[in-house]
Amino acid sequence: MNCKLIILGLVFFPAFGHAQGLDKCPDFVPLPRELNDSFQSFRANLRSADEELKKCRENTNALHKRYMGCENQPGVRDVFKQADELVKAVEINRKNYAEPFSKIEGEIRQIILDAHGRTVECLYLDPNSWAQLGTVVIITYYLDGDTVKILTKNDQLQPAAH
Repeated sequence: MNCKLIILGLVFFPAFGHAQGLDKCPDFVPLPRELNDSFQSFRANLRSADEELKKCRENTNALHKRYMGCENQPGVRDVFKQADELVKAVEINRKNYAEPFSKIEGEIRQIILDAHGRTVECLYLDPNSWAQLGTVVIITYYLDGDTVKILTKNDQLQPAAH
């Protein structure tokens, strides 16, 4: 009987040891780095365009308040025209970021939905971090309603114990 237990132990112990090693391995759906980079870039550009558009509209509104009733004067009319053209140009610029961003966000949304509750993450090594060794940047993607959101954390690498 003891011999059978020893044999069973020798057969299953390596599998059990390997299973314990897997516990520290995260279970996530990887998001390609290129998709992450595109999402981050278009999101930043879109936010910048939104801020610029907001500022242009505020300037236009302030202009209309300041010169209300003077719209037909040649100098004022030219300033109104210039302000309106600037708003249109910024709206076109924003649209150039919004359409691709929407497609990228939709692609990531579908990946999150297809993950069926598993975490969706993009991991990459930042070898130039201030840590002694590099840092693994972990960007977790999730849905807040219908909007894709991210949460970024850094995992600083430690020297291996000898």
